[in-house]
Amino acid sequence: MPNQVRAFTLIELTMVMVIIVLLITATLKVVGYVHGLTSRNSAKMDIQKLSLAMEKYRSDKGAYPTSSLFRTSTFGLAEITNSWLLYQQLTSGRSCIFPARMIRTQPTIIGVVTNNFPVIIDPWDNVYCYCCTYPPTVGQVNQSTFDLWSYGPDRVNGTIDDITNWKGR
Repeated sequence: MPNQVRAFTLIELTMVMVIIVLLITATLKVVGYVHGLTSRNSAKMDIQKLSLAMEKYRSDKGAYPTSSLFRTSTFGLAEITNSWLLYQQLTSGRSCIFPARMIRTQPTIIGVVTNNFPVIIDPWDNVYCYCCTYPPTVGQVNQSTFDLWSYGPDRVNGTIDDITNWKGR
């Protein structure tokens, strides 16, 4: 049979497609994992930058920026208001600690929420939560300084994925 045409069988084509799907799936999982690590590292760096800005604020003004927030387990208007207050205190006044122009160059750290309040946001588009009350409250972890935290990718407070200034950096 010299004129016989050689072709791929259905099983061979199916196996090639399965291999391609497995390679795509593995690639997507790796990309998702790397994106998650990048977001976590970005939030950690933001918290470090904000912590340094608050320490500078304290050295200039004698106290940390004020807050009206007692740590709560649920997200709400208090966190938005408090993030706005923190932003205002760090970016305004004669001794501007954290210049607004510097914040605007970092898209993961500034956002706008309801009523056009500028707030400091994390990589998951939630506000960074801040608490510095005097005297220290029961809900505050760092009773001599301040609490600064992100709810993390699950957007729920008090879970293992929270990123904070008081535990495992």
